[in-house]
Amino acid sequence: MGNHVYKDIIEQKKLLRHKLREKRNKFVSALPPSILNIAFTNVPRPLLQICQDKMDRKSPIAAFYAPMGSEADPLKLAQFLSQQDIQIALPRIFNKEAGLMNFHLLNPNDLFSNLEIGPFGAAEPHKDAPICSPDIIFTPLIGFNRLGARLGQGGGFYDRAFAALPQCVKIGIGWSIQEESKIPIDIHDISLDYILTEREYIEI
Repeated sequence: MGNHVYKDIIEQKKLLRHKLREKRNKFVSALPPSILNIAFTNVPRPLLQICQDKMDRKSPIAAFYAPMGSEADPLKLAQFLSQQDIQIALPRIFNKEAGLMNFHLLNPNDLFSNLEIGPFGAAEPHKDAPICSPDIIFTPLIGFNRLGARLGQGGGFYDRAFAALPQCVKIGIGWSIQEESKIPIDIHDISLDYILTEREYIEI
């Protein structure tokens, strides 16, 4: 990929992020509390099957994220899976400049206690929480399409994590309004396996 092409993709992503953030913010702010409270609480049968398949071999680990702003909130889903004997983890950034993070296990008896604020303002585990290698990673996103392309924040944290964990199942979580037919991608972008919105579960 030529340098000018790469720079063009970077600029396309920047513009699309701005557009989709505004679109998401307006969409979420217009939702009534009754809808917000039940969004992303219905666990699709295929997702449960993925977890059950992982349980045949060991106690699986599912990594989630602490949402910020109008991001889709996956934590009720995390609580449900924890009750199904799935271990739950959250990411913790350990090198902001290099775009690197680890996943740390949470206490199943008190999932979201003992969290602290990370360098970008998101809640993350304490550094002493056990580091793990998740079997399933639920990732936030700004945009997606039905080919599995994901537009993230631009730091490359999740793409590096996916590259380091090639066997993990990659599931994007976002609002249906974030779907975009064309997502600019470069050689470092890793596609998702599934996408969960408030309306549907999309298998790539």
